Amino acid sequence: MVPGEKYPVHFREYETEKGTLTQAVKMTSGWQEGKSMWNYFDVSFSNRWGSDLPLMGNEVVNRSLKFLVENEQDAEAFTALLTGPTEEEVEAFFEEAEKAKKWAEEREILLEGGDFAVYGATHALSLCGGEKMMVHQYRRPEMLRKFLSVTHEFDMNAIRLLGKVGGIDVIHHHAWYENGEFWSPPKFREFIAPILKKAVEESHRYGMKYCFICTIGLMSIIKILQEMGVDILLGVDPVQGNTDLRRVKEQIGEKVCLWGGVSSAVTLGFGTKEKIDQEAQSAVRSLGPGGGFILAPIDQLWPYTPWENIQAMIEAWRTHRGYPIRLS
Repeated sequence: MVPGEKYPVHFREYETEKGTLTQAVKMTSGWQEGKSMWNYFDVSFSNRWGSDLPLMGNEVVNRSLKFLVENEQDAEAFTALLTGPTEEEVEAFFEEAEKAKKWAEEREILLEGGDFAVYGATHALSLCGGEKMMVHQYRRPEMLRKFLSVTHEFDMNAIRLLGKVGGIDVIHHHAWYENGEFWSPPKFREFIAPILKKAVEESHRYGMKYCFICTIGLMSIIKILQEMGVDILLGVDPVQGNTDLRRVKEQIGEKVCLWGGVSSAVTLGFGTKEKIDQEAQSAVRSLGPGGGFILAPIDQLWPYTPWENIQAMIEAWRTHRGYPIRLS
């Protein structure tokens, strides 16, 4: 126990050839010891360093007392900490990828590059902390740029590996913290846009579409996303994201596929059948004209989502999906 702390604190130290990195996380209620690996980034890292403390995920951000990367020295040491997959990991990945390809082909459905995909500046929030990530934009821009360059190369290697599999339709960029709430448009252009453009171009080189996931703070950066060549915008939420659906369609809908339109947490979680029908109809009328729209709950279905509400949304889709879209 740490004096003054209600919960035990999990300390982790990493000795690298470029310096020592430390991490401290409060083990509050709800922590699942040994079951906290958040994605491939964490699983690969854990296998190599023997750590049962994940690097990524909201559960780490919310509990951290000491983040892994907090200054220039940490950023330099981090370059030696993060490495690519081993030959054994790559071989296992290709085996699983072939199974996924066959499964998708048999059912004629979209095959996504899932958790072995792009996380962009979400790395920064998990490893540096949300508030500190925003402060670094102004006080330690070179440190933040160096850190992002390291995680960007990790992302690029993931894209190349997925590209070599072949048959993958979409790369998902989990940009939960790359939005107007965390980055002003000028800072988004300065830090995010250059590496985003490279990731989009690399995906296109392998024939894969690029999907950018953004559920809040969207309106201030949508034109930048279009300029960077993003193919799909997932996360158009009229409730939690307070997104103007018609304005989004007008600004980028001709070139960018829009994915969403219905709030999962609020409307599907607690709304009436009539409310669900109204929201689905509004989404179809606002985002559907001309095509390029996927009606979906944003950002996902939750364990508490009533099944009858899911059925209500499906029924609303069947009712309002017909083309041409009638606006009256």
